[in-house]
Amino acid sequence: MASAGDRWTQKPQYRVGLLVLERKRDGFDVAWGKKTRGKCWEALVTICGNNGYALKPLNGDHERVADDRSLRRALQKAHVDVDVVVATQPTISDGRLAAVLAQACAVPVVLWATPENPDVRGSPVGGVSSNSLVGTHLFAATLRQLGRRDVELVYQDQDWTAAASQLSRAIARAAGTARIKTAKIGLIGHQAPGFVDLHPDPFALHKTFQGCVLEHVGLADLVQAADGIDQASVDADRKVNVPGAFADRVDDERSSRLYIALKRLVEAENLDAIAIRCWPELPRDYGQWPYLAVTRLADEGLPVACEGDVDGALTMLCCKFLGCGAPYISDWLEHDQTSFVCWHGGMCPTCLTSDPGDGGGPRIRPHFNNKKPAVVDATLKPGMDVTVCRFWVCDGAYHAMICNGRSKPAKRPLSGNNGLVQLDLSDRGGRDLFACFEDWVIQYGMPHHVIICQGHHKASLVKFAAARGVKVV
Repeated sequence: MASAGDRWTQKPQYRVGLLVLERKRDGFDVAWGKKTRGKCWEALVTICGNNGYALKPLNGDHERVADDRSLRRALQKAHVDVDVVVATQPTISDGRLAAVLAQACAVPVVLWATPENPDVRGSPVGGVSSNSLVGTHLFAATLRQLGRRDVELVYQDQDWTAAASQLSRAIARAAGTARIKTAKIGLIGHQAPGFVDLHPDPFALHKTFQGCVLEHVGLADLVQAADGIDQASVDADRKVNVPGAFADRVDDERSSRLYIALKRLVEAENLDAIAIRCWPELPRDYGQWPYLAVTRLADEGLPVACEGDVDGALTMLCCKFLGCGAPYISDWLEHDQTSFVCWHGGMCPTCLTSDPGDGGGPRIRPHFNNKKPAVVDATLKPGMDVTVCRFWVCDGAYHAMICNGRSKPAKRPLSGNNGLVQLDLSDRGGRDLFACFEDWVIQYGMPHHVIICQGHHKASLVKFAAARGVKVV
């Protein structure tokens, strides 16, 4: 379960603790170790500042963490104040502490091995200045053999820039993995009529993602809650500057009622993501598509999947918790050898859409099909690095499709949300998108929704999937 603050942000605000592991007696190059320790702290200050994370030193008053008692004292602070521990040993620590770390640390661990001094003339121990990688190797192997699967390893030799990039991803992946275990996804109604490829398996979800649960809410309950919103709250919401407010608005107060009801439901039930049956009942019987409300919730950081797509919501939540930003769920309309057209009814987060001035920005419009309000027409912003991905169950087990790509100018104007994405298929053995798509669908049963988020996150998502035993295809 996300914290109350994280629920309404597009990227989680994790709390990071730095733990410096040492020995009781000085060893190797003490001066080099002190310098490296300072650089570790500076790197983490930058990483946390760039990502909105909080940083806490776990050693406290420069206490040397070098034995059982001092390590347990440091970890007691971690249990209260941090989501992930970054453990480093600028000079090799006591290997006996690895078992204590495995036993006593209740949060994920990122093990960060730091470099040797390249100037061997300054080293007092036969040219070996830190032995940090050896110590980190020992800790990593011990933690894994003791059953810890929530451990990340960071090492980039002398390249501190690459190390910082790897460390940033490792922190998000480690903390995000823990969040997924306690996550709760709400299904409002069921999947849309005929969309049986989206049917959820709550038991496979719980088992594979190590604790994530599904809660079912009736669609009629949502409508009843929307009807029961007090008029003052509705009137106040109608004055909010929502996406597309610069254009002629076609929605009415029912859109505000759905938005408020969904937000209150999320808060009341501690939901981290939702999947909603968006048609046919809501536009037919209630007179309002929920897509403007969905766009607003997505802009505020809540992953929302349309058409009752629970695994779509799961994929979106994984993207959020792993630091990929706001995700967009889309149909796969058509493709050529390298690119596909993404298209859906009109609910893309506005941070992923074109600017208002270029003709593809968000505009509140009636739905293209039955002309009822209210969808948010917008074009996917071109020129973005993106990741296209999806988790789903087939033959009783989870699978994943994960590709990096880049958004391109749309082929043609379409109602709803529309974009063109070129995929990187360089690791697909020379196969083009026609062959890959056929495999994903025919061999592995990939459902007809995919998730798009900004940035290249394939490496992190593949590691995350592998740790869950998910087959990446």
